[in-house]
Amino acid sequence: MKQLSKVMLAAVASVALAAPAFGWDFSASGSSSATYKRETINSGVAGAKDDVNNAVTSSAGGVTISSSNSDGANTATFSYTADWNGDAGNFDESVTVSGSKKVGNWTASSSTTQHIQKDVAPADNGVGQDNESTNATTPSHNYGTARPMSAGASAVITLTDGSITYKLGDAAHLSTSEKAVNGPMSGAQDAEARVDSFNGFSVGLGVGPGTLTVAIDEGHGVAATALGDQSLAVACGANTMSFGVNFAGDVGADLSFTYGSGSATADALGCTGDNSGDGATANTMGLGVAIPLGGMSLALDYESSGTTNTAASVETATSQSGFEVSFTMPLSDATLGLNVSAHANETSVASVVTVLGAAAGTELWYSVPIGPVSLAVGYGSSAVAAGCATCTAGATVTSAVTTQMGAEMSMSF
Repeated sequence: MKQLSKVMLAAVASVALAAPAFGWDFSASGSSSATYKRETINSGVAGAKDDVNNAVTSSAGGVTISSSNSDGANTATFSYTADWNGDAGNFDESVTVSGSKKVGNWTASSSTTQHIQKDVAPADNGVGQDNESTNATTPSHNYGTARPMSAGASAVITLTDGSITYKLGDAAHLSTSEKAVNGPMSGAQDAEARVDSFNGFSVGLGVGPGTLTVAIDEGHGVAATALGDQSLAVACGANTMSFGVNFAGDVGADLSFTYGSGSATADALGCTGDNSGDGATANTMGLGVAIPLGGMSLALDYESSGTTNTAASVETATSQSGFEVSFTMPLSDATLGLNVSAHANETSVASVVTVLGAAAGTELWYSVPIGPVSLAVGYGSSAVAAGCATCTAGATVTSAVTTQMGAEMSMSF
């Protein structure tokens, strides 16, 4: 697999050298950042001491090499990308070709991505290489090997005439409706419509001062989701149907509103006996509003989401809600920002509350460009309470507090 990667890099280099002769533009991009952070964590357990973590860290962003070509109204772009996914803790290497074609009033666009390596994580056996005999006995271990694609990649086809847009396939059909911004330190509690990418169908058209999008997500299986995010899992299998709408536009303020709902009904073949009535539901609502105040901006995000899951006549229900408010103001070429947020969640089983959680966060930051780099100095604080003191006897509530202070310097090139 390493040899394949070298071959692909050589091919990309060859394309880059030959591209100008065929009218293709060539570009390469990357990014990097370095952070100094002072962090204090208190678990909230009685008698626990503060966990202090002070460190300087740095991050090398993904590398992208691309070449594009235009032929009248038709376009094509080829790109090679290598990137470490910090949140997922794995590495991807891929090539992508995207393009658009216009016939009459209609323009269609799509892209295809093929991974050379996908979701590659560091070895956990201290060896850092594959071992077939050990893999056979402990298949759950990760040996840090290069992994090719295990299934065909998904795609979406977009068709538009400028007034209406159709999308069929795997895409982020609906917006999460977020407008609030935050700084370089952690603390903000997320509030958003719980939607993500999914294989579905959507239609978007202009309505008044904005765009209205309607999306449908239909599926089958034991681990389905509603609109790509909330679980509609039914252990014995289910047929699912979800729909969602989003309106985004300038109504005197930058507004985005998303609502989604989904349900799962038990598969008649797989769900029998006590499980014949199994099912699940999910709903989500997200509102994001950004109000310009001269050069300043006030933004609000609000969320209300919930799920239910019934297995053998026992219902488990979850709910979550929260808000995030941010305020930014310019100071010459710099920006001063404040973010305040809160989030709450609850889980009940057979109408008995089993989990209660709450969190609150505050962030304050100052960012300024210095030549080609951006410098951001900030403070972040979050308090998270988890437990259920009012649910059952002996239950406790633990409140953990994390504070961060530091600075981050970043640049793109």
